[in-house]
Amino acid sequence: MKAWFAVLIGLVCALAVTVTAENVIILTESNFDSIVNEAEFVLVEFFAPWCGHCKRLAPEYEQAATTLKDSGSDIKLASVDCTENEALAGRFGIQGYPTLKIFRRGTPFEYNGPREAAGIVSYLEKQAGPSSKPLKTASEVDAFIAKSQQDVGFVAFSENDADLAIFRSVANNLRDDFIFGEVSDADLIAKYNHKGVVAYKKYDDKEAEFKGTLAFENLKDWVNAQALALAGEITNANKKRYDATGLPLVGVYFDVDHEKNIKRTSYYLRRIEQAAKDFAGKVLFGISHNSLLSSPELKGKGPETVILTDKSQKVYKYPVDSAFSVAGLKSWVQDFIDNKLKPSIKSEPIPEPSTSGATVVVGENFDEVVLDNDKDVLIDFYAPWCGHCKTLAPEWDKLADELRGVDSIRIVKIDATANDWPKDKFAVQGYPSIFFKNGKGQIQKYESGRSVADFVRFLETNASTKFESPSAGGAAAAGEDKKEKKKEKKKDKKKEKKEKKKDKKDKKHDKDEL
Repeated sequence: MKAWFAVLIGLVCALAVTVTAENVIILTESNFDSIVNEAEFVLVEFFAPWCGHCKRLAPEYEQAATTLKDSGSDIKLASVDCTENEALAGRFGIQGYPTLKIFRRGTPFEYNGPREAAGIVSYLEKQAGPSSKPLKTASEVDAFIAKSQQDVGFVAFSENDADLAIFRSVANNLRDDFIFGEVSDADLIAKYNHKGVVAYKKYDDKEAEFKGTLAFENLKDWVNAQALALAGEITNANKKRYDATGLPLVGVYFDVDHEKNIKRTSYYLRRIEQAAKDFAGKVLFGISHNSLLSSPELKGKGPETVILTDKSQKVYKYPVDSAFSVAGLKSWVQDFIDNKLKPSIKSEPIPEPSTSGATVVVGENFDEVVLDNDKDVLIDFYAPWCGHCKTLAPEWDKLADELRGVDSIRIVKIDATANDWPKDKFAVQGYPSIFFKNGKGQIQKYESGRSVADFVRFLETNASTKFESPSAGGAAAAGEDKKEKKKEKKKDKKKEKKEKKKDKKDKKHDKDEL
C-alpha cells in the first residue's frame, strides 16, 4: 500500500511540474521574433541546461509564470536554451547564465529584480505599468515636482504624440533609476509655462529644460547627466548613475564626513565645483570616501587621493609631486583630454616567453598579447587562491601544448588579482572566467565544458582562422579506422551466418534426395 501511495505522490508531483513548466513559453530562433515582437511585455530567460544557477532558478521561474497566468495577468514568461539557439545568445550579447531580459514590443531592457517566484511576480507587475505617469491636475503636477526635488525627476509638457512616444521610450529604459511624468493638457502646459522635457532636482539650479534635438539617445544622455550634481558625492548608492553617463570621472578620495569633518569636506567640494565648470558635459567630478577606492594600492600618501577613471575603467593618478589646487586640477584634466596622460596600470613584471603551458599575460602587455592582433585568443582570468582555477590549470596548460603548433591561436592566462585589464571589454564576475577574442576583435564569454576536448571543439567552431588540432585529427582518423573495422567485422559475421544457413539448407536437400 505504501509503495502504491509513493508512486501516486510521484505521479501527482510530476504532473504538477509539467503543468507549471507549460506556462513558460519556449522560444527558438524560428519563433522568437514572431512572439516577442508582438508581446506588450514578456520576460525572457536565456539559460544553459548544464548551468547550476539555471537549475535553481527553474522552479521559481515556472512558479512565477503559473502565478501570473492564474491571476489573469497579460505578463508572459519565456525561455531560450542558448546551447540550442546560439544565434539568439549572440544577438542579445548573453555572456553568462541565466540572463533575464524584459522585452516590450521586442525592445530589450535589463531585468534587475529578485530571482524567487514571489519577488519575480511583484517586480514584473510594477514594471508592466506605465513608465511615465499621466499628470492630469495641477495638484498632481505639484506633488510630482515636490517628490522629484527630493532627488531628481522628469516631466514632459507636450501635446505632441510623437514627442511623448520618445519620452516614454526613455522612461521605459530608465524606469529603475528615475521617476517620469507627463502633462498633455493645454491649460496645464500654459500654467507651468514649459514646453518640452524638464528636470526637477534637489541640487544645482533645481530645474533644467532639455534644449537639444528630441531623439531617444539625446534625451537619454541628457537625463543621465541631469541625475548628477555638477560636483557631488560618489557613493555606492549612486555609482551606477555616474557609470551610466559614459563620461570620465574625477574622484577626490579622503575621509569624507559631513558631521565630524564638515570643514574639510566643504573645502574639497568647493574646489572641484570650480574646476568642474570648465569641463561640463565632458568630465564628471565628485568627492568620495577612501573606502570606495577601486583598489587599496591607489591610495596616495597625502590627505587626499585624486584619480581619473575613463570609460574603459583605466585609471590616471594625479601627480604625487603636485599640490592639490583648482589650477593644478584643471591643467591635469586638460592634459587627459589632450591625450597627454598615461594610465596607471597594475601589473606584474612581463614574464619571459615559455615553451610549455599557457602564455602568461600581465597588465603591461595585455593589449599587445590579447587585443591588438588578428589572433584567436582564449584567455583564462584566474585567482591563485581559487580551487576551481587550480582544477582548470592542468587542462589549460595541456590545451596550450596541444595547440602550440597552430600559429593563429593563443591560449592565455592572467592572474586577475595582480593585474589590470580592460574591464569594459572583459566583465569578469568570478574565477575562473574564460573569454574568447576572435581574429576580428569580437569578444564573448566562454560558457561550455572545461576539458581539452571541449575547448578544442569550441575553437574549431568559433575561430576566425580554421585549423585542425593535431591530436584531434589523429583521434578522428583512429575513430574512422575503428568504425571501418567494426563495419567489416559486422559484414563478415553476416556473410558467415548466411553461408551457415546455406550449408544447412544444402544438407537438408541432400538428405531429402537420399
